[in-house]
Amino acid sequence: MPESLPAATEHIGAAGEPVPAAYYVRLAGNRFHSTLHSQGAWNAHEQHMAPASGLLIHEVLRRHPRPEMVISQATFEILGLIHGGEFEVRTEGVRPGRTIELIEATLSGNGRPAVRALIWRLLTADTADVAGTDGGLLRPPADCPPYLMARDWEGGFVRSVEFRTAYDGGPGRRAAWLRSAPALVEGEDSPPLARYVGVV
Repeated sequence: MPESLPAATEHIGAAGEPVPAAYYVRLAGNRFHSTLHSQGAWNAHEQHMAPASGLLIHEVLRRHPRPEMVISQATFEILGLIHGGEFEVRTEGVRPGRTIELIEATLSGNGRPAVRALIWRLLTADTADVAGTDGGLLRPPADCPPYLMARDWEGGFVRSVEFRTAYDGGPGRRAAWLRSAPALVEGEDSPPLARYVGVV
């Protein structure tokens, strides 16, 4: 590992050095290093699941480009602590097909898998005849009060996301706007779905 990088259990930026404007820095190929923006809420040396999930979507769409298909389902299995620091993401076509396919993506660090995703994609088609309603519109973000999640939760990821409450109906009944400034991967454009998954 280059001398300029922190130890494998640390996020870039955790020791007070500048933090890149991204959750991850690609080292080479399928190897990455987490930044302080990806830090989890419970342990300073772990990653939050949200940006890790977004990165898995980012890598599936980057390594298996099929613009005629759309992701129809994504499931994520957390297999253990997602350590901060250096790690790798591997993707593999499990069930190829012309109209439907399954891709597996695995994030591994410290010698073991930490997150496994199963991504189903379908051939796009016109679904206007079976489309439902829009579910109602949220108030514009400018009309919604900010929710300072960092008052209740620790970690670099929580500090990297802006939350605005559009509706609060009590526990389990809330609608909100979320937005994050950091890129998923430094110097790389991410598809909107990867960015969305990366904050939820």
